[in-house]
Amino acid sequence: MQEFLLNRIYGLQIWQYLGILALLAGGFLAYKIFCWIFNIVLLKLFAKTKYKDIFETYFKTIYKFSSLIVVVYLIYDNIGILKLGRAFKKTATTVYELAIPLLIFAILYKLTHFTSDLIRHLASKTNTKFDKSFASLIRRTLKVIIIIVGIIYLLNYLKIDITPVLAGVSIGGLAVALAAQETLKNFFGSITIFLDRPFEVGDWIISPGFEGTVEEIGLRSTRIRSFNNSLITVPNSKIIDAVIDNMGKRIYRRFFQILRISYETPTSTIEEFIAGIKSIAKDHKYIVKENTQVSLHEFAEYSINVRINLFFDVPDYLTELDLRQELMEKILQLAEKLKVRFEKPNRLFT
Repeated sequence: MQEFLLNRIYGLQIWQYLGILALLAGGFLAYKIFCWIFNIVLLKLFAKTKYKDIFETYFKTIYKFSSLIVVVYLIYDNIGILKLGRAFKKTATTVYELAIPLLIFAILYKLTHFTSDLIRHLASKTNTKFDKSFASLIRRTLKVIIIIVGIIYLLNYLKIDITPVLAGVSIGGLAVALAAQETLKNFFGSITIFLDRPFEVGDWIISPGFEGTVEEIGLRSTRIRSFNNSLITVPNSKIIDAVIDNMGKRIYRRFFQILRISYETPTSTIEEFIAGIKSIAKDHKYIVKENTQVSLHEFAEYSINVRINLFFDVPDYLTELDLRQELMEKILQLAEKLKVRFEKPNRLFT
């Protein structure tokens, strides 16, 4: 039996092949055991937390990578007993030195999604949508950092000195630097937006050159959905220098209207009409009472003008539209009831 185990096949003895299979089988078994241990420990650790679902979603992948790191280390640490020779040892070392960092980078990459979702979960308990965009920015920034560090590590491991490469392409490097300058301006512009918070996702903003609802705040640009349903992309370096009128930050939403009433309307009817509009505003649940103004405004060329200026206390634009329609319908019904006739603007009399 001993002689059989000493027989060579392709340079290795049979007992060495059996040893490799035993190490791989032991590694697989150790991997399963470590996954089971990590799973039990993490479940007990996070079972009673408010973020149980988030932890379970991401830490299952993380503890699998962590288990692989432990198994790869154990196999590498014990492979010397097989006496496989320098060439094999060198190959195993190369695989080990590449596998461990790659697994660590994989864990860090996965943690970017975990961090982002955790911020989103915390932001969902607030009234602001800004933190949700901030979570996306954090995830993308961390991914870029991890990828850059990974590339640098790989080049360093391959003993590639990037300094001569950069020196040799100084002209191209200048062009890259100029291009990167704009990229950096946009990146710092996005940081400024998140720190200063001039607007957030969902806000209706108005600025020279664009108007619409903010859909996404990215690392390079902000995307705005116009009222024509087109998508406007504005570089962040431009948007931080622009004058922004944020309609989404209004405390109240204004309703302003000039009603042109015919000169033929009796004074008593006009008074009753104005009193009726005030009564409608007073009884309305979402109209701010202390800022309501309804009064005669001016004697125009072809009409007597009544000025209505009031504010809705509502959270969004769609609700505002519904309430504007409701108010206008009640004013029209009141006008029909009192037989108040409106004049068209710039009506020409014959």
